[in-house]
This record gives sequence, structure tokens and C-alpha cells, in this order.
Amino acid sequence: SLAFLKLKEHKEAKNQEYKIVLQALRDKKDAAEAALIYEEKNKAFELIAEAKKLTEGLRPRNEKQKEEIGGINAELEVLMNRVRNVIIVEPELIAELPQTQENSLPHSLLKIGSNILIFFPKEQTIGLVNSATKEVSEKKYDTAKELSFGAVPKEQDRAALFNGKGNLSILDPASNAVVAKEITYPGSEIEIVDAKFYNRKLYTLDKKQGQIYKHNETQVGYDKGSPWIKEKTSDLNSVRSIAIDGNIYVLSSSSTISKFLSGTEEKFKITGLDPTLMDATRIFTNSDIAHLYVLEPKEKRIIMLNKDGSFIKQFKAEQFSDLKDIFVDETQKLIYVLDGNKVYAFGI
Repeated sequence: SLAFLKLKEHKEAKNQEYKIVLQALRDKKDAAEAALIYEEKNKAFELIAEAKKLTEGLRPRNEKQKEEIGGINAELEVLMNRVRNVIIVEPELIAELPQTQENSLPHSLLKIGSNILIFFPKEQTIGLVNSATKEVSEKKYDTAKELSFGAVPKEQDRAALFNGKGNLSILDPASNAVVAKEITYPGSEIEIVDAKFYNRKLYTLDKKQGQIYKHNETQVGYDKGSPWIKEKTSDLNSVRSIAIDGNIYVLSSSSTISKFLSGTEEKFKITGLDPTLMDATRIFTNSDIAHLYVLEPKEKRIIMLNKDGSFIKQFKAEQFSDLKDIFVDETQKLIYVLDGNKVYAFGI
């Protein structure tokens, strides 16, 4: 019948249209692969983006077409990872920590010697994971409420542990004893969100005042501290994390990184990273590490930068779902990752 013939013609036209778009997709994918061979990454990126846009307009009419489109999308994703220097890693599970209270997840991690410290603020507990034996234990404390982060000096002879109110406790790595210590700050309105050691001095990051305080050790803890930042152009009232190697790098909630030397801000810009940082939560380096590492949970990635801000590569893993914190050991070429209540490690 006429209706049947029209339906047949329509179906054939759609199939032909599909074949034309599918061939265009394959041509762009092949061209992107060729561009990568000649290290023309910008060209490859544009071709992959064009190909992905074409796939969005394709509507599979049967299971075979659905599989074809899925296969090409997977190939395009592999190519995009090459363009973006994405390294897909297979992390080793070091430990899975038990939760004794509902909805009580660990907040951050810290490594001192072979021990990895995992902070459970709500439980007044620190999980202890031996990175060599994978043995898990816990340390209950009552020295301060809700300890949630800490710092370890280069000498590895102590761990300074903090809560958001700036209360300080010191952990002795030999006995794992946690003892409350004194520390004060220049003002009363503070919100301490991070801390790091450098040359035996303790540096604390105050989110409320947008300031870093430098503290000297005393017989009973650490002194009042003095404001370290003298000159700045960046807004530091939404800071999240700091890292110190002589310079101090400050990560803000806007995912900008500010660099300071001797209290004065210097120019710093991330270059070559795609996609750009949108919601980074941690920054990591020290004087023994040649690079900067940035954690962005939303993108499930750990980014490796040169200290001038130029992008090197980024690490992802299928296992990552709730990234909390990282610790980098470049000597051992390992990155330790806290993801939910699990601790992973993978090679750099």
C-alpha cells in the first residue's frame, strides 16, 4: 500500500542518515587519533568535542545502533583522556575502616612514619592504619572535641591535631598518646581550617580572618602566633587548605590557588588543565616534594602540577566515589587517598 511504501522510505531515509552521521563520527575520531600522533592536542580536542556533539544528536533505533554509539563514545572518552593527560589508576585497598556511629564518616587523613591517621570527629576517634601491614586499630581521645585535621613536621616526631575552634592536641607517634596542648591566636573570632609545619614552626590557616598565623613552640604548646600575611590581592575569606615548601600555597573555595613568599602574594596561575578547577578541596606539597597536588572530589581526580602552575597530569580511578583527602610520598612514589571510609594507595 502507499502508506507502507512511505513508511519504508522513511525508515530507509533514517537509516541512511544514521550511516552518514556514524561515518562522520568515525572520520572525526580517526582524525583526532592522527592529531594525537603528531601531538596536536588542541586540534584533537576540537575534533573530539565535535564528535561528541554529533553523538548527542543520534537517536538509536535498535540495539545494534545503541551498541555502535556506545562503542564510539567509549573510544572518544579514551581519546579525551589522552588529550587531558588523564591516568586511570588501579589503586590498592589499604584498609576499610569500621563506622561505629551511623553517618559518621572520616574527615581527613595524615601520615606519620608508617601510620596513617584517619580522623573521625563525631566519634572522638582516630583510626590508625599501618601502611605496611594494613593493620587497623583505633585511638579514643577526650583531650578535645571533634579533632578533624592535623600537621606533621619533617622530623616526624609529633602530629599536631586540631578542631575547627583551634584547640590543639599533640600525638606522640611512639605511644600514640594524645595530649592537649596550649595554643592561642591574635584574635578571638577565628575558624582554623588547616595547619602545616615548616622549619619547626607551626602555621595555622584562619578562614574567618583570611589570615595565616605563625606559631613558635613553647614549654606548654605553641604561642599566640603572629599574622604572617603582610600583602595580598586575593580574597582569603573562603580558604580551605594550605601547603608549604618555603612558599605557602593557599587553596580557596573558588578553586583559586594563591602563592605567598615571606608574607607577600606572588603571581600564580594554573595553565594547561582541562577541565578547569571548579571545586577543589585540598592542596598538598612540602619541601621534599617537587610538585603540587590538588584534590577535586566532584571530578573524582587528583591533579599534579609543576610549582609554576603548569599542568602535568591527573589521576582518576573507578573506585573513587567520595574523595576526602590525600597524602603524597614522592620518595616512595605513592599517593594515599581517603575515599569515604576506605584508604587506597597508588603509584605516581
